[in-house]
Amino acid sequence: MRLDARRTGEAIAAARGELARIWRSARATAWDGRRPPAAALDGVVEAFVGAVGEALARGTPPEEAWARTTGLVRLQAGPDGGALDTEWRLLGEVLSSACETLEADADATDRVAQAVDAGRRGIEALRAGGRLPGVAVAWRR
Repeated sequence: MRLDARRTGEAIAAARGELARIWRSARATAWDGRRPPAAALDGVVEAFVGAVGEALARGTPPEEAWARTTGLVRLQAGPDGGALDTEWRLLGEVLSSACETLEADADATDRVAQAVDAGRRGIEALRAGGRLPGVAVAWRR
């Protein structure tokens, strides 16, 4: 039996801490040994995952997950060598795997992917000087 978006969202929201831990582990494993992982999303990942689950459960647009995220984002001043893209890719993979494990229906899986894409765009807006209520930005050199 496939889980619909509401039930998938409830499960993801309930597992936000564990999914964030899995993401942190995946990020550490992806480290190439030359420089430590950026940890740009570390301060928002749990809130974002919870907001993704809540958006699914409520049936609201996936983009609302990023808008409801709170925490601290650590951004690299200047080029980051693709570290931020790696963090988002890994988060997408973790959430996709969660959907697969939950046997989520295609609509839920697609909406999760859309939420991750919206989050990625939201970070780019922060890098360009934008603001998001509830999200603080720390710039690293």
